[in-house]
Amino acid sequence: AWSSGGGVREPGTVMLPLDLPVVGAEGFPAGGLPFVSETGFVYACGNALRHASINGEDEDVGVQNFQWGAGSGVTAIACNTRLGVIAYAERRKTTQPPCVFVTSLKDGGVIAKLELEGELGVVSVDIAREHPRLVVLSDVPDHTVLVWDWQEDKVLAKSTARASRATSVNFNPSSANVLCSSGGKLELWELVVSDDGDEDSLIADPVVNLGSDEERDITCHCWGTGDTVFAGTGTGELIHLNARTGKRVVGSNWLQVCQGAVACMALTLKHVVVGGSDGQVAWVLVNGYSVDSLTPWVHGRVCTLSFSPTFDTLLIGTNAGSLYQCDVPRDLITGGAEWTPESALEPDLVGGFHDGCFVGIEAFAALPVAVTAGERGVMTVWKLPTLTPVSSTVVSSTALLTALSLCDGARAVAVGTDTGHVAVYDLGDLSLPRCVYRARVHVAACVGVSLSETVLASGGDDGTVSFLAVSDQMITPLGRVSIPLLTALKLLGGGSVLASTADGKLVKFAIPEFSSSEGGDFTAIQTEELKVGSGIGSFALNASHSTAVCMCTDKGVRAYDLASPLASSRLASEDKSGQTRCNATSVSGRGWVAIGRRDGTVSIKASVTALADPPGSERRIFDHSWGGVVG
Repeated sequence: AWSSGGGVREPGTVMLPLDLPVVGAEGFPAGGLPFVSETGFVYACGNALRHASINGEDEDVGVQNFQWGAGSGVTAIACNTRLGVIAYAERRKTTQPPCVFVTSLKDGGVIAKLELEGELGVVSVDIAREHPRLVVLSDVPDHTVLVWDWQEDKVLAKSTARASRATSVNFNPSSANVLCSSGGKLELWELVVSDDGDEDSLIADPVVNLGSDEERDITCHCWGTGDTVFAGTGTGELIHLNARTGKRVVGSNWLQVCQGAVACMALTLKHVVVGGSDGQVAWVLVNGYSVDSLTPWVHGRVCTLSFSPTFDTLLIGTNAGSLYQCDVPRDLITGGAEWTPESALEPDLVGGFHDGCFVGIEAFAALPVAVTAGERGVMTVWKLPTLTPVSSTVVSSTALLTALSLCDGARAVAVGTDTGHVAVYDLGDLSLPRCVYRARVHVAACVGVSLSETVLASGGDDGTVSFLAVSDQMITPLGRVSIPLLTALKLLGGGSVLASTADGKLVKFAIPEFSSSEGGDFTAIQTEELKVGSGIGSFALNASHSTAVCMCTDKGVRAYDLASPLASSRLASEDKSGQTRCNATSVSGRGWVAIGRRDGTVSIKASVTALADPPGSERRIFDHSWGGVVG
């Protein structure tokens, strides 16, 4: 087994983070994975809506019908097939106030847009069952509850009375004038005629605080039938309450349903289904108030649950970006005689996505497997060429991922974060990556990592390059050197390293002999340097590490022969005429060069020397019309 000699060791089974906010976790139906047809559903991925289906074909899930959002990052989603609309909100404020968009389910066109002046972001949205009304729950600091009629483009009600962090809000399915919000506590809101008697001027009154006398932390809720509400707590308990009085429904007591916090809920004909932060999904009988069934644990915190219109399929979304599909036996829904609590409910991993943008992608040379790093702390393993997700792992619930490096020989991956931490995962079991090393290596953000079977090199935004020995399944610190203005680094083999800097230098040096007497001091090194341009963003190496293809901020793409002295190593330079700035490069085993650009285009050059060919001679193979290429 791997162990760590320096840094913090993590156990084989990674503890799940319990501190993430629940976004769109609501019932009747779940708001994070709303169904738009009998078999189709939609979910958020970065600044996009992705339409997928439950047809069981892996290659069709999560990669079809990509709809680019009209804002700056999609967060909460709601759908109403009766009205034929999908509503989604922007994640955060940028230069403009965050917005909520109502779009046509038929063609995706924007029907209406609401700008939220003075708000920093949106946590949750919901659409009334029979009316063109949308409720919006804003983020810090005010947690504003706002009701909007998009057909009249009129705000019907707005209240900033919440004092605690809110996580979800939704309408009572039987009334467009009653809604409930949760997070810390549970509050019922009712739209009533204002004091001046103007029926078109409605205000929101908090009728009652539900469960406040119990002194429990309410984490989420789900509407039941007959003006009742199910509430879940941070300690894994469930209660059934009368929404008008705040009192317990007859026969209802606090029921322990999961080991972690109750993170989301959804209602069926006979059950309220509860998703926990421990990865457990419990089926609780509404009549009888007992746990009827449990699904096996899924990897990650359950963040959203959604049933198909016929209740025969349950979708489970996790904070690791994993999407599970669980086929539900009919007898479980109807209470048939063949159902027993011991019957198995096996969720299958059918999709994966990242919350936020990608920061890196690499593929193994000997395995049809790729690994991606998502900005918001998630690492995903994919099967090629179908892009079927094998596993998603939460590297950090608070830090952003900034760097990624694979090692074929060790079948491992190293990742770096914006907090200066570096983690190494053993991918011996692709379905369950196991963290074998984690430590804060830099005081600033990690800008690059490079992993081999014997050495791990990590570069920080503070100009520090740290080296760690990988031997006998141990990872131990060796020492560090200083490369000012570092932007990227890679191990070349043979004990040498190539680095790039923000002031446009390629720097080549040998890994020094580190002495234990140096302690935390920098070790002196002899470097070979070449001024390439005004700046280098990053670079790619060919399979033999003999050629480097650099992305220069002012000179375009340039290639260098690393077998020669750097001073005389230039092989070719790109003709920049009419070209958009390059954001990513890669070199194949046969020497083909792929170039990804800021405008989203990807092109192929037949060789490194073909970089000098005039624009238009390359083979343009792909166009990310929605955004730039990052890897």
